[in-house]
Amino acid sequence: MKTFLNKETSITMNNQAGDRVSMSYAELSVTALNNPPEKGWTTSEMRDRLRVSSKLEDVEAGVTIDFEDAEFNKLKECVLAVKWNFMHKDIVAFEDYLVGLSK
Repeated sequence: MKTFLNKETSITMNNQAGDRVSMSYAELSVTALNNPPEKGWTTSEMRDRLRVSSKLEDVEAGVTIDFEDAEFNKLKECVLAVKWNFMHKDIVAFEDYLVGLSK
């Protein structure tokens, strides 16, 4: 079991209302989980990722989430595989945080 703290970052995005808001580690995680696998989607892969992303929905910054080891490993695998389309120090900090949790 891994306990994941949903930290806020200085990365911003527009929400549905058009307001600029900060992204959290949960939102970065969902972005990674939604990134297609290199060889495309299988239903098994979809199930695994949806199980993890369901725990990340509507989670406020500062809240902790408990992941089973397999769920955490899937999250980490997806984050490490993302080819981000921008560079930001908080993405590096996010990845370092996940790698640190796995030790």
